[in-house]
Amino acid sequence: MVQLDVDVPPGHIHALVGGNGSGKSTIVKILAGVHRADTGTINVNGHQWDARHFTRPVSRQAGLRFVHQDLGLFPDMTVAENLALGTSMQAAQITPIRWRAVRREARALLDRFELTLRPDARLGDLRPSEQTMVAIARALNVTDGQPGILVLDEPTASLPGPDADLLLEHLHRHRARGQTVIYISHRLAEVRAVADTVTVLRDGRNVLTAAIDSLTQNQLIDHIVGPTQNVTRHHDRATGAKPAGPRRRTDGIVVSGLRARALERLDLTIAEGEIVGLTGLAGSGFDEPLQVLFGLRRASAGTTLIDGRRYDPEGPRDALREGFVYSPADRHQDGCFLDLSLRSNLTAPRLRDFWSRGWLSTRRERSDAEAARRSFGIKAASVEIEVGALSGGNQQKVLLARCLALSPRLLLLAEPTQGVDIAARNEIYDLIRAVVRGGTSVLVSSTDLDELARLCDRVLVVAHGRVVTEHALAGLNVAALASALHLMPKETA
Repeated sequence: MVQLDVDVPPGHIHALVGGNGSGKSTIVKILAGVHRADTGTINVNGHQWDARHFTRPVSRQAGLRFVHQDLGLFPDMTVAENLALGTSMQAAQITPIRWRAVRREARALLDRFELTLRPDARLGDLRPSEQTMVAIARALNVTDGQPGILVLDEPTASLPGPDADLLLEHLHRHRARGQTVIYISHRLAEVRAVADTVTVLRDGRNVLTAAIDSLTQNQLIDHIVGPTQNVTRHHDRATGAKPAGPRRRTDGIVVSGLRARALERLDLTIAEGEIVGLTGLAGSGFDEPLQVLFGLRRASAGTTLIDGRRYDPEGPRDALREGFVYSPADRHQDGCFLDLSLRSNLTAPRLRDFWSRGWLSTRRERSDAEAARRSFGIKAASVEIEVGALSGGNQQKVLLARCLALSPRLLLLAEPTQGVDIAARNEIYDLIRAVVRGGTSVLVSSTDLDELARLCDRVLVVAHGRVVTEHALAGLNVAALASALHLMPKETA
């Protein structure tokens, strides 16, 4: 549930901040008319609407304009063409579009927003900040003479430092002309540089609205994290618990200079029986190492060594041979077979174990699945029930049970408790700790800072494709991770 009471004065830049899952995205979707609110009212420029009936057309009528992290622009088209999209282009009887008029209107719009860009320039050739400003100009082009309200959702997430600074300069000029802006960002240094006021969301509620100048960085972070989240939870983690029995390996898994898509460079060592976490903001590349190690994506540079041996998987089959097992973040799309039985989901990777003389022994398969159901505490009336009928927590246990049945050397977990209630979450943590005590290593990518602080021995924070800070046992808590995320250094051009 998200509950928000806030007033945004005209001609102000009002920041909306909070941790992952705090409700920022829900608020944006309600304002855009994508999600319907359960109750409440929305007032814009003296006009009031019932929030339950605030649809997309009503949002546009109210003058709300949105620019998301994905700008929705076309890099192979010109600036003028991108600006004209969504409007009625000038047309004549002979030629479908009067391009001279389109370019003239684009020039007028660029002048209005003080953008020294050529209308016929290819958008993909512009700097990232210039592309963002084109998106803003397009969003504010249809306001019936009213300044409207501009909602910017993580506008600098993919911008290098100098481009982010240019964008903030443009926003200052917009504010000076009376433009109202709602600015959503994880980057507190930018929030403090550009905003007049700030609202902090936590667990779906407004916990603070204040003038930005009245708060220090640490005070702002404390409100984002919450008073109960600043304690390092040594007792919750498996840290210090050595693998049972003799050590099987000595060198562990060593990743050096790994590069893939958004990931610029990653150096990482994972010891036997260690839980290592990776976190970062969207687009930082923090989730890509798991896909590379499992062979779902090829690295463009870097090396991985297993006990000194070179490891370069061409696909998941190679990863499975090395004992690398992956649990994806989206259990519905990539993990579970929702329309198949619990039995089929649990035994899918090991079907050869149940074949004999050309026949599949469903009796042995059912017995194996029933044993796994009891061992992992999967709440289901029968192993023949469809997995799609189970709760999210039980579906996540199915994924984990299926992974652990392969006796992994390295367990790769992406968002392992996403959409799972507290009780099921704790059960999943216990299952992970138990397998770690047997010597399995775990690499976790997660945006849940509380999860990482509770579960991991070390956590690496990734920004702009690189590790910017590492937190080990002594300094591993939610507040430290939140500070690293929100105060991360800018990427240079």
